[in-house]
Amino acid sequence: MLATGLYFHYRGESAQSHGAPILAESVERQASFEGLSIVRSGGQGRHYLWFEDTEGEPHGARIRPGWRDSLGSLAPGDEIRLRLAPTVSGSSTLWVWRVEHDGAVLLDDSARLR
Repeated sequence: MLATGLYFHYRGESAQSHGAPILAESVERQASFEGLSIVRSGGQGRHYLWFEDTEGEPHGARIRPGWRDSLGSLAPGDEIRLRLAPTVSGSSTLWVWRVEHDGAVLLDDSARLR
């Protein structure tokens, strides 16, 4: 039973991690950057970008591990514009695919969306 549960968990995580963001389900957010974190799970862990929306609610969205360096210039409190989308249709887990700060594009993964 445990082996079956682990199989489905890792299969779902693999679909999340290796899928491309779904453009039709993409959303845009104006937000305040709060930070980056890693949840150790598997090889590279799950990487998150944390932000506070315009209502003051904190949220986390997944980022690819290699993107941390691209976001290194952000400081807590910086105003950012995010584009987010799930990688599995209907999922509540959103992935960052574009980040803008002060008119500059820090991250743009739109090539994977085509």
